[in-house]
Amino acid sequence: MIGAYGGSSPGQVKSKVYRKYRKKLDVLFRKYAKENREGRVIFVTHNVPNDCKLDKIRDKNAPAVVRGKHYGSKLVRRIIDRYQPVLCVSGHMHENQGKCKIGKTVAVNTGAALDGKCVVVDFDTEKGKVKSIKFVR
Repeated sequence: MIGAYGGSSPGQVKSKVYRKYRKKLDVLFRKYAKENREGRVIFVTHNVPNDCKLDKIRDKNAPAVVRGKHYGSKLVRRIIDRYQPVLCVSGHMHENQGKCKIGKTVAVNTGAALDGKCVVVDFDTEKGKVKSIKFVR
């Protein structure tokens, strides 16, 4: 399991913070490249990946200028696009509990635990594959 913490807003890709965490994650994914190829790396992040159905702002109470826009992490998206871990488990976007596929990666937004939401993933460790995903709402 490789984890990324904290917020990383969609922009800021030229910031020092983005570069710092990108380098750390690149080092970890290179270090565990063999395990990743075998489907044994799960990427756990606070923010959902950018530009997918999990990061679209759907909240009716959100300001009109951001409603319908994508607000996931470009860093998380970059890591998924580049390394294709078997599973990425994220949160942050409370209103978008669900899953989507980005290349070979199954990306999951667990939803907000404070709202009683979570996800149960049945994972086949021998085959390195997600067997099933059950959302609790």
